[in-house]
Amino acid sequence: MTGGASDPAGGALRRFLDDVPPALLDEAMAGRGAGVTVALIDSGVDAAHPDLRVRPARSLEVVLDPRRGAVVVDGPAADVAGHGTACADVIGRLAPEVALWNVRALGADCRGNPAALLAALAWCIEHGADVVNLSLGTRDPALAEPLRDLIDRAYRRSILVVAAASNIPDARAYPATFASLVCVDAGYFAAPDDFVFRVGGEAEIEAPGVYVDAAWPGGGRKLVTGTSFATPHVTAHLARIVSVNRGLTPFQVKTVLCALGRRNAERLRAAAAAAAAGGGA
Repeated sequence: MTGGASDPAGGALRRFLDDVPPALLDEAMAGRGAGVTVALIDSGVDAAHPDLRVRPARSLEVVLDPRRGAVVVDGPAADVAGHGTACADVIGRLAPEVALWNVRALGADCRGNPAALLAALAWCIEHGADVVNLSLGTRDPALAEPLRDLIDRAYRRSILVVAAASNIPDARAYPATFASLVCVDAGYFAAPDDFVFRVGGEAEIEAPGVYVDAAWPGGGRKLVTGTSFATPHVTAHLARIVSVNRGLTPFQVKTVLCALGRRNAERLRAAAAAAAAGGGA
C-alpha cells in the first residue's frame, strides 16, 4: 500500500489545517450575532437590568404539572438566583445583536428538577435555537443517556450546544462530557475575547471564568467565578461566528474554534514572554 505513512506529521493537509489565514479568522469573529437565536437555559434573567445589552426576545419557564409533567410555558422568567442574569450579560457584551431566549429551568439555589432540564433542552431544540447555553450540569448517571439523546439530536440539526465543565477537578459532569457539544473550562484571561483550545481533555475550550465582572439582579454587578461564567463567553463567540458564516455544521465550527484558540495561545505566549523579558531587563 502507498499513502501518507511516510509523513508522520500529517503532510500538506495537517499544515493546511494548522495554518488558517489570519484574515479568515478575523472575518469569522467579525459578527455581532445578528440573526442568531441563543437559548439560555438557566435561573432566569433580570430583563430590567440597565447593563444588559441584549434583553430577552422571549422568556419561558418550566412548570411541573401533576398530569403533564414538565411543561415549558411563556412567562416572565425573572431571575431567582442571579446566575442567569450574569450569563446573559456576558453574552450580550460579546454578541450584542443575538436574539436571546430566556428559559428558566433552575431554582433559587441554582438547582433544577431533572425533568425540567430535559424539557427545556428539548423545547429549545424543537423550536430551532441556533446556540444553546448550558451553564449547568449534573453528576447523576441516570441523566446521562436522556441528555445524550438530546445533545445528539441537536448535533444532527446543526444546533450548537455549549456546556460548562464541572468545577470539581476530574469530576464527570453531564452533558459536558459528550463530544458532540462544546465543553468549556474556566481560566483567568485579561480580555473577554481570549480563549484557548485544548486537545485531549474533556473540556476543549478554556475561557474567562475567574473574577468575571457581571450584571446581578437588582441593577448591581458582581465578580463571579466558575465554568458557568466561562461558558457564555464561548456561546457568544459561536453566535458571532455563525452570524457571518451561516450553514456551518457543529464540526466545522469546532474547527474554526480550534484555529482561533491556537492563534490566541500563540499570541498570549508571546505576550507573556515579552513581559518576562522586559521584567528581567
